[in-house]
Amino acid sequence: MHVMCNKKGFSLVETMIATMVLVVGLTGVAAMQMTALEGSMFANSQSSGAGIAMAWEEWLTGLMRNPDQDTSLYFGDIQTLHPENFVLLTSLDADNPDDKIDAYNAEKMSVFDPDAQLPPSPFVQVEMPATTDELLELFNGEAPFVVSGGGSHTLHFRKQGSTEVYLEFEAEDMPPPPPPGSRMVWRIAANVPVVNTATVE
Repeated sequence: MHVMCNKKGFSLVETMIATMVLVVGLTGVAAMQMTALEGSMFANSQSSGAGIAMAWEEWLTGLMRNPDQDTSLYFGDIQTLHPENFVLLTSLDADNPDDKIDAYNAEKMSVFDPDAQLPPSPFVQVEMPATTDELLELFNGEAPFVVSGGGSHTLHFRKQGSTEVYLEFEAEDMPPPPPPGSRMVWRIAANVPVVNTATVE
């Protein structure tokens, strides 16, 4: 007695089609993983940049409010207190109509260029360097701040808690530089939006 079994396998065409479907599916999964990885790296970069930006904001606020920096200046019969670091920072905005700040820098620090030509904008932009050493050179007066429009100013800021004008900053005194692949650009305006104030973004 013979039993006939009708056994049927897969053809080569069917195997190739199944393999193709599998490859397409795996390619989609790999692309999804790559997209997720890139998104995670971007989020980490944004989080790191935001943290560094906040650290610089707090550092600048402390630098401007340091009581040791108060310097008495007389304008006619009016005596005004100007923190030196605040005056130096606002001097980067050459469109500032307050001639008192220009005169202060020209007389006390000899660093302000009254002939600097900057665009007629309420803000000037300053590109901050990407390394701690370069940042130290800026704030210690060893390298100029270059502002939008081509003007440059060499300014020497006073270290927090220091009664000496030229006590130099060290790496541990400053926030970290911007993370790799990012930029730190300051937008500075004097007397905006209120007179006798400065805006730094």
